[in-house]
Amino acid sequence: MNSEFVIENNNDILIVCFGGFASQFGAILPFEFLKFFTENFKNVDKYFYKDVKQVCYHNGISDITNNIDETLVYLGNKIKKYRKVIFTGNSAGAYAATLFGSLLHP
Repeated sequence: MNSEFVIENNNDILIVCFGGFASQFGAILPFEFLKFFTENFKNVDKYFYKDVKQVCYHNGISDITNNIDETLVYLGNKIKKYRKVIFTGNSAGAYAATLFGSLLHP
């Protein structure tokens, strides 16, 4: 199961979106906000993440990282080319957006 979905348009603005636990309730898209951001922010690069392990991203991003420190390094490398980075999410994803956004200071 993929934990990352990337849409790059060679823009200098990036939206990083973390999903919450909604997938456990069914009928929610695998990457929350995907439709909204792709329809309303067409020229902005977008990275979508979901926490398959459902532990508020504390055990990393499945098949990519194993903990918060590794996730910080991974995301830091991904975002460094962007002029502006916006972290967002809902529920546990809002927690992750606040955590990684504040620690990375984009």
